[in-house]
Amino acid sequence: LQEIIENISSIKNIQEYININEIYNILNIVPKKNYFPVIKSNRLTLSWANRFGSTDIYSKIRATLDIILNETSEKVGEITFNYMSSPNITYTGNVSYKIKDEFQNKGYATEALSLLKELIKKHQHQEKDLYISVDIENTKSQKVAINNKGKLYYEGPVPKNEPLAKRNGITKIKMYHIKID
Repeated sequence: LQEIIENISSIKNIQEYININEIYNILNIVPKKNYFPVIKSNRLTLSWANRFGSTDIYSKIRATLDIILNETSEKVGEITFNYMSSPNITYTGNVSYKIKDEFQNKGYATEALSLLKELIKKHQHQEKDLYISVDIENTKSQKVAINNKGKLYYEGPVPKNEPLAKRNGITKIKMYHIKID
């Protein structure tokens, strides 16, 4: 499907008649020209969306990677790693992810986190393990952390002045430590 859309978009003056970007958005497909594959498995690719003008994720303090389904080029979600975040000063951890509703319960988050671990292990600038903070009620995300060898690091309340509580209304979390080995 992506090849068909790319072929259509190469037709001279086609943008006068149809909006190719709108077609990509409707179909939830990421155009190949708009991302840089960083690491992949058989099912998924973590790709650096070139929306910030750079494809060098290793020079970033915080990197958000698109989670792309290899078979269809659909974006199933995003995963973010923040080199600067420390579990000692924040309740948010240094990894977060979001899987779109229609793609949940298919193992994509678990696989994306595993790929992120592999990526960090290969290109680690400094000794940095992963910490993922999960709402106490979100057993599915807890399972994602546990499936990636996450060990319970903290369980308890989130202070009301913390961004996690302010923005998301989360009052109690479990934080998991995932060793990069």
